[in-house]
Amino acid sequence: FLVSFSFMGDGSRKVLSVFGLALYLSFFSVGMGPGAWLIPSEVFSTMIRAKAMSVATFMNRATATIMTSTFLTVANAMSWS
Repeated sequence: FLVSFSFMGDGSRKVLSVFGLALYLSFFSVGMGPGAWLIPSEVFSTMIRAKAMSVATFMNRATATIMTSTFLTVANAMSWS
């Protein structure tokens, strides 16, 4: 929300918003980000780990695509815009 408004105005806001977004992504990568890849790899046995991780990765990407594709429609339906 704040990133969208930060590109209106002077240049210092733009730099601050890009820096804030980079900071967020950095801490997410160190913290909870790898959890989606670490947990499934430890849950499955070694016999099925490769195939199970393929399915888990596909479902992760498919869910992210669906959520990204439908977010604006759902937000407009809930009158958030």
